[in-house]
Amino acid sequence: MIKVLSIGNSFSEDAQYYLHDLSMHGEEEIYCVNLFIGGCSLETHCMNIRENKKAYRYELNGKHTDRTRAIEEVLMEEEWDYVTLQQASWLSGKEETYIPYFDELYNFVRARTKATIIMHETWAYEISENNPKEKRDESYNRISATYKKFASEYNMKLIPVGDVLQTLRGTDEFDYAAGQPSLNRDGAHLGMDYGRYAAALTWYKVLTGNSVKDIGFLPYEFKITNDSLAKIKKIKEVVEAI
Repeated sequence: MIKVLSIGNSFSEDAQYYLHDLSMHGEEEIYCVNLFIGGCSLETHCMNIRENKKAYRYELNGKHTDRTRAIEEVLMEEEWDYVTLQQASWLSGKEETYIPYFDELYNFVRARTKATIIMHETWAYEISENNPKEKRDESYNRISATYKKFASEYNMKLIPVGDVLQTLRGTDEFDYAAGQPSLNRDGAHLGMDYGRYAAALTWYKVLTGNSVKDIGFLPYEFKITNDSLAKIKKIKEVVEAI
């Protein structure tokens, strides 16, 4: 069993939503915990660790609980294999917002666990009237470059969810401007079907190193049609290629 802890926000909540259940259909189970504060930035994480605040909703295997916890106590209660870090979505492409907070959070985690620290790459918002394709693509390029820079500087793996979503958005199956389904449910957060599914597959492949092509899990309440199965196939092809 692989144990992964995310110090995150709603974007790691999206990514973990199907992860445990999907892993049960694969070759290796993933036990996952997300420490959730909506929109939480690296700066806020650092403020919380300085004060040891029990400010986070404890989410277990993609499910909400009524527990609120502090980062330090959760770090030390399990022998984690991975701990993931990320910036808040609207700050993800702004390199200056990582400094000095990323270093502080990284070193805090490093001093308290033997886990591998890994970066969860967030994604650009979906196109809209106020966010045309050119702006979305520019945002993606900044986000991708910033995450890759910090992953390289700290010698960390990267879970490239943002890259996977951007690639999918460029396919016929997920061309939102042409009337295909969006991978998002509100422009920012991932859709309950294809978006969260793509993120879970990406996490599974990076954390286990295993292929995703034969995983039979489908999102809850998923409507099986020839079109939806073609979209699932496309998602697996893109994830398999990372």
